[in-house]
Amino acid sequence: MAKLGLFVAGVLLLAGCRSYKPLEFRRIDNLRIAHFDFSHPQVTADVIYYNPNGMGFDFRGGSVDVHLDTLWLGHANLDTSIHVSANSEFTITLPITLDLQRLIASGLQTYLNRTVDVKVDGIVRGSKAGIVKTFPVHYEGQQNLNLKLF
Repeated sequence: MAKLGLFVAGVLLLAGCRSYKPLEFRRIDNLRIAHFDFSHPQVTADVIYYNPNGMGFDFRGGSVDVHLDTLWLGHANLDTSIHVSANSEFTITLPITLDLQRLIASGLQTYLNRTVDVKVDGIVRGSKAGIVKTFPVHYEGQQNLNLKLF
């Protein structure tokens, strides 16, 4: 029985050291206003990723910075915990609190309801069998931002 326990611990240790393919960004959907006030409104967007690994994991949150064109839009903390299956797409709802004064000063209308360059940088955490790993997140590309008010 002790040999079995040692074998299982060894397998878990090797699995924790295994290199993983990075998560693949797919698209942004459902950009919408979640809460509006005149100083710090909050928007949410569904961010769809693909797990190219043959092993699932538990997504444990993270944090990212979001830019539209050259404008820093804001920082988002992800407190979502979900199970991500192997070789599958998954969706994370990204809440971003905006600095409305900065957006108005830079011309808010120039960013909404058109295609813009989006840049996202940050980290996410995942766990498998009690082992927690941090993964970098980086995306640069063009997205059509159609804001839904309701």
